[in-house]
Amino acid sequence: MSFLKKLLGRKRSGPATSELPIDATLRERVIHELRQNCPQLEFSADADDPAIICASDNKAELARLDITNLAGQIRAYNEIDIDASVSRYIKAFAGSQSQDAILTRDKVYPALRSADYIEQVKTQNPDILSAPFHGDLHILYMADNPDSLQALSLRDLETATIDVHSAKALGELALQNLQKQLPRLVCDSSQQVMHLYYVRDNPLLTSGMALLPEFWQILKRRHGSEFLFALPRKDQLFVFEPSFHKQMTAAKMLVNATWDDNFNLLSPMTFKWVDGDIEVLGKL
Repeated sequence: MSFLKKLLGRKRSGPATSELPIDATLRERVIHELRQNCPQLEFSADADDPAIICASDNKAELARLDITNLAGQIRAYNEIDIDASVSRYIKAFAGSQSQDAILTRDKVYPALRSADYIEQVKTQNPDILSAPFHGDLHILYMADNPDSLQALSLRDLETATIDVHSAKALGELALQNLQKQLPRLVCDSSQQVMHLYYVRDNPLLTSGMALLPEFWQILKRRHGSEFLFALPRKDQLFVFEPSFHKQMTAAKMLVNATWDDNFNLLSPMTFKWVDGDIEVLGKL
């Protein structure tokens, strides 16, 4: 069953919850791989939270690893390579334990994030590089770590060895890297009224696709020169079928279902693409 069918097939049943069912088999698999890759540490499942794995040495607990996002992505995408996803997660932790972990040119990507997200991140990193996009969305330049995207700041450029010395140069590099991901773009059209787009095996890169003219040309060839779209989650972009006479209804239903799902939320707004121009329709 596709993600669209799973999401839209759910019934609304009260307030949203952030709790996701964590498969014990997945948790044990991650623990096994962590032990193989970091033999100097001990790993165990948290007794109170099934999403948490505790990492410790012979002295004390060092870290608490959360597999909620990993489980959520596997749950959402039937086509996802589980081995690759688990491997990325393990590499993320192993890299964080290495003194040699550095930012490289091929890890820089653009992404869209909400204004609230920007404000929250700025409390910890006031120098992050961001710019307005449309509506409540902003452009961030981020490092593609194995388990997440991390916002980059001017300070990161000063300490990195990527030969980038300005925000403009960083943006150009980020777009060049993202262009290389276009062959991995997937379209799920299992629901005729809407089409789900995401980047195979690394869906968190999906929102940045909205910054590529080449991406919109692909959509124009498929859906015409005018259509509605939404980015309710950080890892998805939806286009609503232009021939469907109730596009607004479909958009509202999708956003409501996504907010009920309460995972990787990005924007509740709906947008309209008209031959290269983006109009903000707002919350429906």
